[in-house]
Amino acid sequence: MTFIYPKKVTGSSQRSIILKGVIVAKVAVGIALMAMTQKQIRNEFWGIRHDF
Repeated sequence: MTFIYPKKVTGSSQRSIILKGVIVAKVAVGIALMAMTQKQIRNEFWGIRHDF
């Protein structure tokens, strides 16, 4: 296999970088949402604890 890098490869690599960025952004958003929900659950738990 000889590796030849035409202009098409650079374009596809840019596209893959963009896709990777989108995936990373989605993962970051998912982690942020999970952290937010965990914080809400913790606040509710502590609220229940303080009521007693």
